[in-house]
Amino acid sequence: MTTCHMLVCFAFHFLLLFSLSLETATSETIEGRALLEWKNTFLNNHHVLHSWSIAKLHNICWNWTGITCNNVGAVYKIKLNDFSISGTLESLDFVSFPNLTRFSLYNNNFTGSIPYAIANLSHLVFLDLSWNRFVSFIPSEIGRLTKLRLLNLDGNNLNGTIPSQISYLQHLIFLSLNGNSLTDQIPKAIFSNLSNLQTFDCGGNLFHVPFPTSLVKLSKLKQLDLSENSFYGSIPPTIENLSSLINFHLGYNMLQGHIPESICNIHSLKLLSLSYNNMSGPIPECLENATSLRNLYLLSNLLQGSIPTTLCKLHSITPLSISIYLTIL
Repeated sequence: MTTCHMLVCFAFHFLLLFSLSLETATSETIEGRALLEWKNTFLNNHHVLHSWSIAKLHNICWNWTGITCNNVGAVYKIKLNDFSISGTLESLDFVSFPNLTRFSLYNNNFTGSIPYAIANLSHLVFLDLSWNRFVSFIPSEIGRLTKLRLLNLDGNNLNGTIPSQISYLQHLIFLSLNGNSLTDQIPKAIFSNLSNLQTFDCGGNLFHVPFPTSLVKLSKLKQLDLSENSFYGSIPPTIENLSSLINFHLGYNMLQGHIPESICNIHSLKLLSLSYNNMSGPIPECLENATSLRNLYLLSNLLQGSIPTTLCKLHSITPLSISIYLTIL
């Protein structure tokens, strides 16, 4: 290789490295300024986010609390859990974070609505806005975050219906909307399309509708919580289709009818909670087949008969974990 060619190659590599360095610096600056503008709207940001400063604008990947970057210096995670921050999301420029995959604000004091613009976080995989004070509706635009695997909106003041567009999130494994004021039907499209769902939690809302029998299509479910609502009707025999279920919470509803014997075929079941409903009839003796069962809660129903002796065969259940009130005939 001639000296001329060597100089050309050296110059090319130098320019390439310089352009990558410039791109990284530019990305940090854009994202840093967007975060500073957001921080300036917080009511109590100075003590918890003192590292977010203009003086460290070109080094946000290493020095800024709650910020993590990828190997090219772009922010891919914002995690501000348990900081008691009071603010909103309205002033956060989501467009400035094209590489963000994880966004968590768990347990703060954020208020206002969840902005429609959150849909601009097109690479988001993990979204946790739980235990804040967000109000209004769940924006249907969340359905555009098609890479999401976890969506947690627990413990807010969200109302209205669950948008059917959530059914577009076909990679979802975890969906939790517990402790809000959601009403109306759970969209059937969720049960048809979210075939990868393993956790589904809509407990502690204001649902006053029949038990959603279509949820038996979620065959990979391990955790199901519909407790503390006003679901009525009966549990369908097809509940056995939830063959991977481990924890099943239906307490504090208005359910009626018998406990279906098909529930005994869910051999993975460890917790079954049906307390504070209007369930009637006997306790199924076939529960002896639920060999993994450890906690059985049937308190305050209209169950009749005696406690089946077959429950004694379940060595995993202790007397303290069975909570039953029966009307003996």
